[in-house]
Amino acid sequence: MTTASLQRTAATSRIRTGRATESVSIPRGMLAVITFMLLALFLRSSSLPTGIAPRHLFIACNFSLMLAFCYLVLNWKLELGIPAVILSGCALVSIAAARDQADTLLRWGGWFLMLGAVGPLFVNEVRMKLSVLNATRSLLLVLTVGSLIIILLGIRLSGRGMFFGLMGHTMQLAPIAALATLDIFCGVKGQRTRLGVCLLIVCSLTCVGTGSRGAVLGLVCGILAHLIHRRQGIIMMMCTAMVLLGFYHLGPRKAPTAVGENLSTGLYSELMVKGANNTREFLWNARLQEFESSPLIGIGFQQQHIHRSNTQSLEAREPGSSYLATLAMTGVVGAIGFAFVYFRTFLALFGRNSAVPHAYRDLLRSWFVFFSVHMIVEGYVFACGSVICFLLWLTIGCTITLHHTGLQRQARKRLATRVHQLRRRQAA
Repeated sequence: MTTASLQRTAATSRIRTGRATESVSIPRGMLAVITFMLLALFLRSSSLPTGIAPRHLFIACNFSLMLAFCYLVLNWKLELGIPAVILSGCALVSIAAARDQADTLLRWGGWFLMLGAVGPLFVNEVRMKLSVLNATRSLLLVLTVGSLIIILLGIRLSGRGMFFGLMGHTMQLAPIAALATLDIFCGVKGQRTRLGVCLLIVCSLTCVGTGSRGAVLGLVCGILAHLIHRRQGIIMMMCTAMVLLGFYHLGPRKAPTAVGENLSTGLYSELMVKGANNTREFLWNARLQEFESSPLIGIGFQQQHIHRSNTQSLEAREPGSSYLATLAMTGVVGAIGFAFVYFRTFLALFGRNSAVPHAYRDLLRSWFVFFSVHMIVEGYVFACGSVICFLLWLTIGCTITLHHTGLQRQARKRLATRVHQLRRRQAA
């Protein structure tokens, strides 16, 4: 399905926002690299019975990122983004404190390759990022709608949790459904088609159904940020909140009896049972303890000393917060580097001198707000091989690159205008 989605955009890669559409041609070599990269990343996070060991899929993810990185380096004259370089260097320093430095260095290498392929490391390469963004948006929509369909049909694959659908875990489906909802919402605001409204309802229902409070709160904040910047009325904001709350009351009653029990336990009860309870308290305290043990450079990139369980497997590594994970793993040094990238992205989207084109700004702004909220309760900021980590850095990479190229375009326009005025004066 990934290949088919990319083939439809082989000639042109378009950003669907309802306000404007821009085209980006994709060379065949880039198309092949993007196809392999997205297949590896999404298959690793899916619940599909591929028969491939998770470790092999993890290796395939890193290999695909290396291919994308090398493709860019060999085909373009690239300009480095200073904030990303600072963050990479700060994170690299933390390896000195890691218990297993070889494993930590490999994981840092995979994350660094991702920064180069789709992140903010190269600020003058926009074609691959936008091509990946377009294909990813289609994939998010397919995964969200497909997940709800197979859940309603009572089909359970090899994922974990109560409401995972096509994804490997409920907490992976939640942010994917939220991002798909925000994508559709930004488009529906401009076109208001029946299909768009139906997809908006389905994606929102899937997000709420996962029971992830962080994803639902991030979704609401992303919608509100979009409405506030669009200067929409308070009535629209209230209606949005009412619709999201209404899914809890209307969803289970409309469901068939065969799946009603599954819906009541997996769809909505998570939100009601958890309520305002802090289920991340243990993880947050653990990250703070790790930070106190090594406050300057942290305990090591993507390292975790305190776990919920005794196992040291990758599945047991749940930091509980991306912000606290940055402090614990890379210390104050890494937190400063991350702050450079974060606030550069914030200013590129919300600053008065934002040069991000309008065709992309609404989507990237809502996604950035979602991640800003969701990272409070989920720790994937350095999780190379995770599709959610990939989506986070894709959002940041597209934002910073579009802002950088937009500023260059504006500078060229001003220079051309001055030259034209000078020639007219000389002619007069």
